[in-house]
Amino acid sequence: MAYRLSWIAVALLLCGGWREYPRDPQVTRDFQATHPCPSTGLTYGSCPGYIKDHINPLCAGGPDAVSNMQWQTKEDSYRKDEWELALCRKLRYQERISGAPAGRTQWHSSWTNNPRIDR
Repeated sequence: MAYRLSWIAVALLLCGGWREYPRDPQVTRDFQATHPCPSTGLTYGSCPGYIKDHINPLCAGGPDAVSNMQWQTKEDSYRKDEWELALCRKLRYQERISGAPAGRTQWHSSWTNNPRIDR
């Protein structure tokens, strides 16, 4: 499992996934203050077994806002990260060949194979 996570992290770093879409640390703090950790019930600190996740990926136009965040189990996040990596890669390719931003203005909920977890 750790190997899988490190592969995804390296891939995102190499393709610029984290550099292109900066995240505001205050947004994650505000999210946890209003949405306590599912495993501990605390509104601060770590949350064993869970991560804070953007529902709509930043690369697809999802805002870096509390309203676009959810708690997600680590296992579910691995599946969604793989899906998001493929989506972001596809959007970047479309931007390169067309010269215009592709899909970053609105998330379309009918996209298939989205392992989004609504909690």
